[in-house]
Amino acid sequence: MTRPSTLVSSIIATALIVALTPPVVRGSDPWPAPYKTYAQIESEILAVEVANPDIVDVQSIGSSYEGRQLYVVKISDNVLIDEGEPEVLIDALHHGNEHVTVAQALDTIAALVDGYATDPSIANLVDSTVTWVVVAMNPDGLDYDLSVAGGLNWRKNRQPIPRSTSIGTDLNRNYSAYWRCCSVTVRNPASRMYAGPARFSAPESRALRDFVISRAFGGTQRIAIYLSLHAAGRYVAWPIFPRAAGIPVMTIDDRMTMNELVAGMAARNNYRAERYSPTGGTSTDWMHYTYKVPSILMEIGEYTRAVSRFYPSAEAMAAEVAGNRPAILWLIGQAACPADAAGLAVRRCGPRFDDFERAAGWVVNPDGTDTATSGRFERGDPARVRIGRRTMQLGDAASGYRALVTGALAGRYANSYDLDGVTTARSPQITLGADPGNLVFNASFSYGSTATSADWFRVWVEAEDGTRTLVHQRLAASRYRWAAYTEVRVSLARWANQSVRVVIGAGDVGRPSLVEVAVDDVRVERR
Repeated sequence: MTRPSTLVSSIIATALIVALTPPVVRGSDPWPAPYKTYAQIESEILAVEVANPDIVDVQSIGSSYEGRQLYVVKISDNVLIDEGEPEVLIDALHHGNEHVTVAQALDTIAALVDGYATDPSIANLVDSTVTWVVVAMNPDGLDYDLSVAGGLNWRKNRQPIPRSTSIGTDLNRNYSAYWRCCSVTVRNPASRMYAGPARFSAPESRALRDFVISRAFGGTQRIAIYLSLHAAGRYVAWPIFPRAAGIPVMTIDDRMTMNELVAGMAARNNYRAERYSPTGGTSTDWMHYTYKVPSILMEIGEYTRAVSRFYPSAEAMAAEVAGNRPAILWLIGQAACPADAAGLAVRRCGPRFDDFERAAGWVVNPDGTDTATSGRFERGDPARVRIGRRTMQLGDAASGYRALVTGALAGRYANSYDLDGVTTARSPQITLGADPGNLVFNASFSYGSTATSADWFRVWVEAEDGTRTLVHQRLAASRYRWAAYTEVRVSLARWANQSVRVVIGAGDVGRPSLVEVAVDDVRVERR
């Protein structure tokens, strides 16, 4: 990200008088009032930064196809310092004709900035959370839409399509998750919902992708909640990924968390609470699929089939924006523990939770001493391995569908991909408090009748100085043990106020034998 260029004196002067409030009716206002051009949006957010430098920082995350800067507004105390606080990302105007989303984004900035000095609850939000607001994802489409009085009802960006006379990609069909999955119209360059010639082919969607990537540290995504503003329909919704969609990435915890966040918003703005199946290439699909971040869509304003729904009156815009403000502020307040709304705080909101549904910074063979020739640890969807009617490797995870397993595949024989040798995996660093919760995980350790006590499954806690303490061990015996998950709980009290790592290991080092290990839902619980 880069800082915007030096502000001209006219913007500095504007800083003292600008107010990011919904538009008001002025009968003499020329088109495009009450809708804002991108130059107006840019002037307003830069002016707010000048007037509030302690809590507002405007950054460029890239450029649109036509070269307009794509700005994100950061709001937080000590705004120029990365304090590691939970973050919320809000974006607006993926579609150039959805002007009410701009008003909502600007209102969110104003509510946080203006309320910081006057409202203790808002001051607490700003002090404890980072809020990022992208006011206009599609500035080219916005200005083109407003270039003719009455509006052009232009949805896409303004990027030419290779080998076509059509212009524009629907930015909210251009993300990688389920890209082009769900409708033939997204493959037609002339369609208003054209998904583009490739995933992230639009510079605007790439810019948001790269910004989100920049907020991941040590295998953990700092953005805790994502809200994408659209129009219209008067509902808030979360994406559900059924197995029929291709890749089932959702756990029960995910569903409960997003359902309760959406319900909480709907209770505050009187919108409908809904869920939706993937529509293909949307930002909310991508965000949850990639980072497991609760991702919420809000459709602002009354839905009709008329084009006029994209051009509401100033009064209608102001009413919708004001009505949504409590819901958005409440959502920002959930960033410290999004799962708390679903009653999952102990399980999900401690210093670490890994369900292995996405890459989260675990390192296989961290010491470079593993000897496994097959069956080394991998994060995968395990295939069921049987001997007769008995299961040696479960065909599922403890939650979701991925786990840390010794050889996820199933071959012709039961031992085709089982562990041979020693394999280890180490977690990212985990910072513990003065009274840390327990280390909890689910594990399956199975073996054949030729196994011996030389074959093992072990878990260590690695202290800051690199020393490791064995906290859990299972040894094999010369009999069959079938696959089954069991929960293990380990006290971390001796490592209070330290940063630790969890190391998981498995060994098949005795005589040739069948050994399989699976680990899932590794977490340090919240006190």
